[in-house]
Amino acid sequence: MEGIHTFKSLLQKGDWLVKIDLKDSYFSVPISKEHRKFLCFEFRDNFYQLNCLPFVLASAPWVFTKTFKLIAALGQELGIRFVVDIDDILMAETKEKARDQASGLIYLLQCLGFTVNMEKTVLDPSQCLKFSGFLVDTTKVELSLPAQKIKKIRWNPNSYWRQSLFAPSQD
Repeated sequence: MEGIHTFKSLLQKGDWLVKIDLKDSYFSVPISKEHRKFLCFEFRDNFYQLNCLPFVLASAPWVFTKTFKLIAALGQELGIRFVVDIDDILMAETKEKARDQASGLIYLLQCLGFTVNMEKTVLDPSQCLKFSGFLVDTTKVELSLPAQKIKKIRWNPNSYWRQSLFAPSQD
């Protein structure tokens, strides 16, 4: 996924943001018939072949990102700035442009076989929005941690460090 680094490079001061969430996004990526033989299993004496990208496949994030980069390139040709991540986020110079481009992007995604999760999608343009675990404020061009995450780290820093790849020094 492109994530926060790409997002920071595309973000402009005062941008308006919308967030488009895809429902079961991996399941929208079909597997060609010739490759399905590599994605099969047997269960209770029945043989199954997967016809869409499974979550459990180690290369699934890579395949999905490569697939979606083609969509992102098409969007860029149409003048749409957006970042591919767990949640897709679109940014535009004006509230109206963000709203219009979001409608166009949703239409494009649906035409390509993706299902938009409208319950998690944020279509009302905002200059402050949560993205990839960060709060984004385009008026200040600032990324910050939500207060709840900061509180969790302050409340019990050892539990945070135990869950991460890094541990505090014992010196």
